[in-house]
Amino acid sequence: MEGMYNFPLVSIGLTTYNRPTHLKNALFKLSNQTYKNIEIIVADDNPLNEDNFLIYKNNFSTDSRINYHKKTVNEGMNLNFIYALSKARGKFFMWAADDDDWAENYIEECVQILEANDDVLMACTKAYLMNNKYEIFNIHNADINTSKLPLKEKQKKILKNIPPYNTGFYGLYRTAFLKTCYFPNSLSNDRILVLETATKGEIVQSDKVLFYYCSEGDSVNINKYLMATKAPMNSFLKAIPALNMIFLHLKGVLFHWDHVSLYGKLITVKSLIRSWKSENRFNIIYQQICKLFLTKVLWKK
Repeated sequence: MEGMYNFPLVSIGLTTYNRPTHLKNALFKLSNQTYKNIEIIVADDNPLNEDNFLIYKNNFSTDSRINYHKKTVNEGMNLNFIYALSKARGKFFMWAADDDDWAENYIEECVQILEANDDVLMACTKAYLMNNKYEIFNIHNADINTSKLPLKEKQKKILKNIPPYNTGFYGLYRTAFLKTCYFPNSLSNDRILVLETATKGEIVQSDKVLFYYCSEGDSVNINKYLMATKAPMNSFLKAIPALNMIFLHLKGVLFHWDHVSLYGKLITVKSLIRSWKSENRFNIIYQQICKLFLTKVLWKK
């Protein structure tokens, strides 16, 4: 696109751990977007393996828009997301998972939406669902447009339509806004972030299908992931990941959402409880408490 370098800078936080083949594809697709004024922040959370670095060094090191950051400590997925965001310099920001894929005009489409309306805090598109071999098997048609909806309807729509594939999380945000959001180090923090975005402004989702979401990622089946998580046993909440997630989400809504009235917060809590109930979260908490009791009490006798 002629003159594109006069357009706002878009920062892309590309998080990766140990998938060099996927990383190579992601860097190729993102660096060849039709929107050229970008910076790609590669946040490599694996300090022990050089394969990802070699992909960058041998194929992309001459592209000055790509900045490779190798972490010295493996902090986990959530803190890696936060790390990538902290390095962003652009007006707009998006996270990118190394196993996802994008049409060449994905960023251009999202930038046009954001530039056209100051009330829009996040723009995204519809998404294809694919496996880790890049084979498409479905279209994710969940509607998360929130324009001109009252607060209660926004919350109901977001909580109903983002599970189990929160593809909207990987949309394009206003960076200044995103850096003020509550983003706890917990499972399903992507949901609470999209929900906060909808309560502070508007989300616009293009009907074009320009994003390819890998549905075989580690945390796609959240309930299965919650049950399998091996958390440290040094605190009751950390030992029960599902309960810890609920606690952190309620803490965010009740104590960090200064932009929402008390009534609005209570509506949100009610909506969250309904969502957790429908996803069997409370049963998972019960199972995890039983598991903890067996591990810490009965097995020690």
